[in-house]
Amino acid sequence: MKLENTLKTVLILTLTLGLNVATLCQAHEPGETNETDPHKGLILGINFGSGNSSHGYHHNSRTVINDGKEVGMGALRFGYSFNSTFALTLEGFGFGSDNCGDNENEEWGIGAGFLAATWHPGGHGFFLRTGIGGGGGEFYHPITKSKIELKEKGAILFSLGYDWRLGDSLTLGFSLDSMAIDAGNTLGPGDDFIGSSSLAVQFNWYI
Repeated sequence: MKLENTLKTVLILTLTLGLNVATLCQAHEPGETNETDPHKGLILGINFGSGNSSHGYHHNSRTVINDGKEVGMGALRFGYSFNSTFALTLEGFGFGSDNCGDNENEEWGIGAGFLAATWHPGGHGFFLRTGIGGGGGEFYHPITKSKIELKEKGAILFSLGYDWRLGDSLTLGFSLDSMAIDAGNTLGPGDDFIGSSSLAVQFNWYI
């Protein structure tokens, strides 16, 4: 699976789940406004940035983590903000690279969809986001350089960041995004994972 196909899969998954949420969340009627809280309603968002991947496995009581490669990442967001403090969203995250050392110019990518909760403790500015979900993709073994394919694996997401309001309906900020996906026993004795940590620009539009 090429990186483009992985990201397309994440996009399709996010949009499909997003349409289901849209049928459950009633949008504002035409001409309706929310004077008390302009950040209550549907959310559309996007993250894009870069960072590093990592591979890990558990051995006895130790967790062994191998440094990965520089990766690019992207994310799409669709959900509902109940107020300026709390929102539930469907997140589609993907990361990958086309430089794998001995496998240079061989593209690989990991993508996952998450049900996530975002908390702005002060109503704006600093935020925390966490999510659970699943996904898959392809990556290269850090030692053997063989390609490994993952399908329907569990994944987790954790983010923190800061955003600024650009009027009543837009926010712009940055986010430190970390995600990990179960890799079975592809790297070691078991409970293996591949993940990424990245710094991203974040944009949200409140409808």
